[in-house]
Amino acid sequence: MDKLLAEGQSHLFAQWPAPGERDEDKQRLLAQLRHLDASYAGGLAKYIQNARELLKDSKEGAAQLARLSGDRAGWAPLQAGVVLQALATGFSTVAAMT
Repeated sequence: MDKLLAEGQSHLFAQWPAPGERDEDKQRLLAQLRHLDASYAGGLAKYIQNARELLKDSKEGAAQLARLSGDRAGWAPLQAGVVLQALATGFSTVAAMT
């Protein structure tokens, strides 16, 4: 969680239920974030930095796809979509993540 906060991702935790509410869901999400962090070379911080760079390049009109190699420049297929969906829906989909 500290790594995400350091990368300006505090909004991910801003709407968390109060302590004692949905704690199992919060722990499950944190476990998944730890797994994703360990699964991506450089961790989630590097993933976020890469995403920011690609978005910046896109905004500036750069051909970001030209920079990618066959392995998609270190990008890995993550279950982040599931994690992000849980965050976006207030954890209503967390149970489906296991």
